[in-house]
Amino acid sequence: VSPFASGVYRPAESIAKAAAGLGPGDVLLVELQAVSGTGTMVPIEVYPEVRAAIAAAVDRGIVVVEPAANSGKDLATIGIEASLGPNPWAPGTPGEDHSGALIVGGGGAASPLLNVRTVGDRQRTPESNFGARVDLQGFGAGVVTSGYADLPGTSEDTGYTACFDGTSSASATVAGAVAGVQGEAIARLGEPLTPDEVRALLVETGLPQVMASSGDG
Repeated sequence: VSPFASGVYRPAESIAKAAAGLGPGDVLLVELQAVSGTGTMVPIEVYPEVRAAIAAAVDRGIVVVEPAANSGKDLATIGIEASLGPNPWAPGTPGEDHSGALIVGGGGAASPLLNVRTVGDRQRTPESNFGARVDLQGFGAGVVTSGYADLPGTSEDTGYTACFDGTSSASATVAGAVAGVQGEAIARLGEPLTPDEVRALLVETGLPQVMASSGDG
């Protein structure tokens, strides 16, 4: 669902529209980021109406996956435009401001398929935001996907690119992992996990992030 589906940029409306076609156990990937009042890229849920749309989807059992955005900042310390209210990721923020989405940062891979960009295994990619609100890390470097045809031997019609990176590719890989987990849960338990159960399971069983520098979070 495009955030421009109505001809005007309305991400909250588009998230609600996408969620309307989903149910408990389904996965909704929100491939968007926003700009804070200081010019810093932040998660799209900085907008209160987007946060509310995500929370409504999570309340229905839908697992929402969201990029942490790409500015290399601690989300808790980012200045937010006054009209948007207080920083929803700052310490002490009321619990009702937690959207329930899985917020994903970008990390490196041990052996990237292509020598496009090298980031150490499980180290935060330099552009990825970080902090206590970031739940998980996904592959944010060396990710190959369809489109653009900038790889050798590809054409415009059957093309692949290695430039899909940062928290966009990271959140996509985590969304895929969530889908796999839910499929296994349904097969074993007869029903999907709740969004909170998915978060707890992935955080508990994931490999810890490698701290490349102080303040990575």
